[in-house]
Amino acid sequence: MNPKELTRRLDIFLINNNKLEIQKAINKGTRQFLQGIQASGALLSTLTLKMIPREKIELDGEVAFDRFNAQIPDAVQMTGLNGRFPFNKTLFLNRSLVPPLEKSFLASRKGFFTQLRDFSRNKNNLTIKEVRASGQRVSNIAFDLLYDKNRLMAEKFLFDILDGSVAGNLFVIPTPDGPELRFSTEFAGLNMGALTGRTKITEKAESEIDGNLQLGVKLKQGQGSEPISLDQISAKIAVTRIGAETLDRMLLFLDPEESKPALVDTRAKLKLASPHRIVITVENGNLSVSAWLKNKVMGDIIKVPDLKRVPITSLKEFRNLADQLKTLTGLRDALIYLAARGIEFSEDGKILLY
Repeated sequence: MNPKELTRRLDIFLINNNKLEIQKAINKGTRQFLQGIQASGALLSTLTLKMIPREKIELDGEVAFDRFNAQIPDAVQMTGLNGRFPFNKTLFLNRSLVPPLEKSFLASRKGFFTQLRDFSRNKNNLTIKEVRASGQRVSNIAFDLLYDKNRLMAEKFLFDILDGSVAGNLFVIPTPDGPELRFSTEFAGLNMGALTGRTKITEKAESEIDGNLQLGVKLKQGQGSEPISLDQISAKIAVTRIGAETLDRMLLFLDPEESKPALVDTRAKLKLASPHRIVITVENGNLSVSAWLKNKVMGDIIKVPDLKRVPITSLKEFRNLADQLKTLTGLRDALIYLAARGIEFSEDGKILLY
């Protein structure tokens, strides 16, 4: 019996509670778990599965972690995962039963969540002591995380990295045109010198940056196996504090051939002025850069020439970006599954999400 026939005939109501304990610590040569991942700690899951033939599949439950550690040898190490992740999802089996999308009010997206957060049962519901990867360390990680009504929501996240701190939120939600990812964050005191080994005390203030980032990814329905394209990605980075040397290196990275007069002019002015504010935007596959500098002598703010709507793939450091985006196929598929509201099966068993 193929999946299509199963969803037409089976009436299921299943409740499952499961606890998995892994006793050995990571640094003592743990057992292999989940295809090579070494782990220790405890996992507790509760799951309710309900299927009404020809109507819908409902999944509801929670995964809890207790002193959970995991490691992919020579790649990533995570220690001190604690808390819980609640989730629920409904997949309709008949398009005519799918209700229209509502313009639901999400307090955290509208800026009201800060006032309400102390009353949320999901405040810091998932915490991680530390994650290490590629020689970098992320610590004191906390999420207000849940998956509700086909929406993945990190209503608030916090962590420390590069001697600074990052806070923000993330949403994956269904829209009439397809799934949409929205990522918003503010960062302060990030030591960019730590990425290049420039860690002298005298250089720390010069290499620190403050600012915020807004990132969006939109995926059209029915994309099939097509990779994510640049015109589906929008981003805006506003840097409110950055050292002159760090900004110079960043502009040189964007224009190593020094072929963009606006960026060359900005770098030349850094000899007489200090950075005041930088805005970098990505839209429709184009990059724009706006910069304001502060005159070191007069103290006034100088607006330097803008770099306007330059195709990203024309920049030397990004010429292979289209190929690199193909590696995000897994992300695209995850977004589609997370935001899907319905599922269909063809006669040969192929899955179609909508």
